[in-house]
Order: sequence, then C-alpha cells, then structure tokens
Amino acid sequence: MKQILTITLTLIIGLSACKQDNSGGDKKAQLIELKKQQVELNAKIAALEKELNTGDTTKKVKSHSIQVTAATPSVFNHFIELQGAVVADEEYFLNAKVPGAITKMNLKVGDRVSKGQVVGEIDDEMLRNQLAEIRKRYELANDVFLKQESLWKQNIGSEVQFLSAKNNKEALEKAIESIERSRDLYRIVAPNSGVVDEVTLKIGQVVSPGIPLARIVNFSNLKLKTDVPESYAGKVRQGNSVVVTFPDLNKDITSKISYIGASVNAMNRTFKVEVPLKGNQTGLLPNMAGILKVADYSNPHAYSVSINIIKKDLEGNDFVLVENDGKALKVPVKVGQYYGDKAEIISGLKPGDKVITTGFEDLSEGDVVQVQQ
Repeated sequence: MKQILTITLTLIIGLSACKQDNSGGDKKAQLIELKKQQVELNAKIAALEKELNTGDTTKKVKSHSIQVTAATPSVFNHFIELQGAVVADEEYFLNAKVPGAITKMNLKVGDRVSKGQVVGEIDDEMLRNQLAEIRKRYELANDVFLKQESLWKQNIGSEVQFLSAKNNKEALEKAIESIERSRDLYRIVAPNSGVVDEVTLKIGQVVSPGIPLARIVNFSNLKLKTDVPESYAGKVRQGNSVVVTFPDLNKDITSKISYIGASVNAMNRTFKVEVPLKGNQTGLLPNMAGILKVADYSNPHAYSVSINIIKKDLEGNDFVLVENDGKALKVPVKVGQYYGDKAEIISGLKPGDKVITTGFEDLSEGDVVQVQQ
C-alpha cells in the first residue's frame, strides 16, 4: 500500500511540474505546493499503515508441534545377553546290537515312537536255521528221555542211561532258550519315547554295532545351553530368573538357571549354563538359536526414557526438554544404566513432567510448542 501511494505521489508531482512548466508559473510557488501535497500524502500513508497494523503490535512467533509423555517412576532392568542354542534333554540314537543286513524298517522322519517299540529287524536267517535244527534234535532227545524215564520207573536199564538222556534233553532246552533270546538282538528297538528326527538306515543296508541308524528326540524336555564368560561368574547364579528370547519366533520364555558348570574352560575362559524350557512350545526345535537374558541390575523407582531424547549442553551435561506452559523447558538429568534403546534417569525428572518425545530435534529452551494428541 505504501508503494502504491508513493508511486501516486510521484505521478502527481510529475504532472504538476509539467503543468507549471507549460504555463511558465513561478518555480518557488510550485515547490511550496508540491511539499504541501507531499505532507498530505505522508499523513494518509501513516494513517493507512496504522489502520493495517491495528491489533498486531508484536511479531508472530513460530509454534512447534510436539508430543509428550508424562514422567512416571517404573522398574528399570539391565540384562546380560548371552547367545545359546536349544538342545533336547533326551536325545537317543538307534544302534544295532549285532551285524547284519536290514530286512524290515518301520521308521521315517517325523514318526512318534514309544519306548521298547520295534522299529526294524536285521536278517536272522542263519539263527532261524540253527534254531530249527536244534528243535529237531530236541524232539528226538525228548523222546529218548521219555522212554528212558519210563524204563527207569520199571527198574529197567541203568541209571547212567536215564541221566544221560535227561541231561541231553535239558541242554537242548537251554540252547533253544538262548537262541530265542539271541533273536531279540536282531530287532532294532526304540530306547525311549520321542519323535524321529533323522533316519540313516535303509532296507538291505548292512549295519554294525555302534553305528547310529536313527536319532530320536524327546521334545517334552528341552533346554538352552550357553557358554558364559568368566567375567560374569559373580553375576550369574544357579536359580537366577532369566528370559530366553527367540527372535525368529518373536517369543520370550521365562525360566530359571538350573545348572552352572563346576569349572571354567581353560581354552575360552567360559563356563557352562543350562536353562530348562517349557515343553510343547510351538516352533521350538533343537539347535535353534536363542538369547539368554540374565538380570544383573534392577531399579524399581527409575524413570525410563528413550536414549534418543537425551541431549547434551556445551559443557557435556545431559538434559531433556519438557513442555511447560506452552514452551520448551530444559531439565538437567543424571543418567544411570543403559539397556537396549532405554536409559535410566536417576535424578532430574519428577512425577508428571511432560517429557517431549516427538518434535524435540530442532527445539531450544524457550521455544513455543503445541502438544498434539
């Protein structure tokens, strides 16, 4: 508006000057007239400016949009984190007790088996032939014994003949019993109940004692094993409450340390720790990686804040920004422990302080702020 009035004034002065030049009037009279017009125009400009600025006597201040969280005392825990792996407390291997070729196999990965269940057989043809032969000999020996016994009761024949027939019959009975027991060795039996995790034996395969043929895992008893650095020996104790985290399953399991090794490994300076896990956990499998979290510090009355909102001043002191009467206020704080993305505030905050958690990046103390819900 001021520019428009100035331009208008210039045009009026120019036109007046041209008019006076053309008429040949007195130049002093022209100057007086122009100054008079200038004063009138300046008065009009001032009046318009005053009218436009009515009610706006201060400069507009920028307001920052923020979000806040009320400071509330809570429990702050610090954990030692250790990498471990799941193992089955009961893991068994099927083994053959005698050498031979497999003739029958009732086993595949994923099958559930019971303790004592016969899951395979080894060729026992030679043993069966031997048993058939002994049984025939036994039939003859038994007939001879019965006849000798009948004669002996009639006082016919010698005692030696009777005892010899009896001894021969009994010897063959024991031989049959021994072979029958030996036949059990040709059966592959599950040593305990569980789930078949791996099978290496096949029909026709020749096996030998001591070579694993299959692995059976009992998933009802799983545990996490880990090696703990020697430096934590004073903090990790049997019976400590722990949390086992499985990132791949997005699952946390609470438990207690059930076993601590009696010695430190001289090679890597660690000791063994075991933590039992609840059975029948969905998705939990042997050899799965897990993170063992052992609490080594706890403060039940701490203020826990995100480490991102803690700032440092020029002297290196920590502070946070809080909202107070629509402005950002700097509050010096003392930081204790850190864990994950949280920090423990020991002092500085008080209950109800509105800690600025969003929009704090470009704020300075005294900036006008507006809390967004």
